[in-house]
Amino acid sequence: MKVKSNNIFFLGLIAVVALIIIYSFSGEELSEQYEKEIATFRKEKNEMFKTSDQSPLDRNQLKTFDSLDYYPINIAYKITAEFEKAPIPEVIKIQTS
Repeated sequence: MKVKSNNIFFLGLIAVVALIIIYSFSGEELSEQYEKEIATFRKEKNEMFKTSDQSPLDRNQLKTFDSLDYYPINIAYKITAEFEKAPIPEVIKIQTS
């Protein structure tokens, strides 16, 4: 009986170590994927600013525009959240001049 319980303990220990190793590698992959997504988004946004008819930049600004300034990508700032649509809001009319 003691040999059988030792085998079960040993197999359980191997499983835990394997899960830890898999988790640590998947974290690096997630970080790399996150960085790629952010870099792609930034590149597309810069391209839109340079070439789109909807660019917020005027002709003079476009002549000197290279890219927007960004902070370095840091996965520590990634937030996982669920979007919950608010109910239809009450419309309040405000008099303007």
